Amino acid sequence: MHDFDIPKLLAMLSPAARERLAAVATRRSYYDGQIVHERGDTGWAMGIVVSGGITLHRINRDGTAAMAANVVPGQCFGDAPTMARSQRTHRATAIGPTLVDHYTNRAFAAILSDQPEVVRARYAITAKRLTMAMEVLNEHRLFPTQTRIAKALLRIVPAGSGEGRINLLQEELAHFLGLSTVSTAKHLKALVGLGLIETGYRSIRVPDRQRLIDWLAEQGAD
Repeated sequence: MHDFDIPKLLAMLSPAARERLAAVATRRSYYDGQIVHERGDTGWAMGIVVSGGITLHRINRDGTAAMAANVVPGQCFGDAPTMARSQRTHRATAIGPTLVDHYTNRAFAAILSDQPEVVRARYAITAKRLTMAMEVLNEHRLFPTQTRIAKALLRIVPAGSGEGRINLLQEELAHFLGLSTVSTAKHLKALVGLGLIETGYRSIRVPDRQRLIDWLAEQGAD
């Protein structure tokens, strides 16, 4: 499970701010595969994953699922619909045994009013998510599939990462980019053939980040 490089709310806060958050939370446990909230729900204002993980995905009319994001410990989810005063747009499902700190609408409103440190962190996280969403949308319009996959991998692999290894399933990458698993596997194989990436068990590795950057520049996608 990969978090697609979204900042973790708890990691951005001081110990005092984390304590204040925990004090007004309602903690609940979930078993693997349990639905935390469904599309259309209007319940909890925000959740923070304490342990385990959450997958946000949309179930289409034909029964297929399109993953929007994974939420790992320390990350928050579910607050965007609250701010927009709208219903949930995705189903949230627990990945393994999971603990979540939930916040009621009243608690969330108090947090926004009384905890500027949390507000600043949330603003930074929202900006990151919005930037990533716009990048993915623009790449979908401008670039062929193989280039889109390469750019996504470059975005996920942190700069300065020695091994360049990503704990990421090919299915996760496919759902994140709105591609079929078959198409994703085909293009990953082509990138392996070019020597740009290596694939392994539940992982993808970028052995030379600069080489991938140079290749993307050659494709006009720098």
